Amino acid sequence: MHTVSVREVQHHLAEYLKKVEKGEELRITRRSRPVAVVSPLSEADINSDVDWSSHRQSIMKIFGGRRVSGKRMETIVAEGRERL
Repeated sequence: MHTVSVREVQHHLAEYLKKVEKGEELRITRRSRPVAVVSPLSEADINSDVDWSSHRQSIMKIFGGRRVSGKRMETIVAEGRERL
């Protein structure tokens, strides 16, 4: 496992992602303390499809046929990104 600082990752992200793609794990530190581990995805993770079929039934139980009021999720996300 390769250990690098947050600053190093910020400056050389593409380089470190290539290492992760090749199978290497990456430990990220801030002020010499570990804060995260980046590891490659397995083939199963890469090729898996999410099955949303059961979620429709759950949503119908919660909301019935009622229309939900409020902002669209895409609007909320866009507004959140503007604040960064």
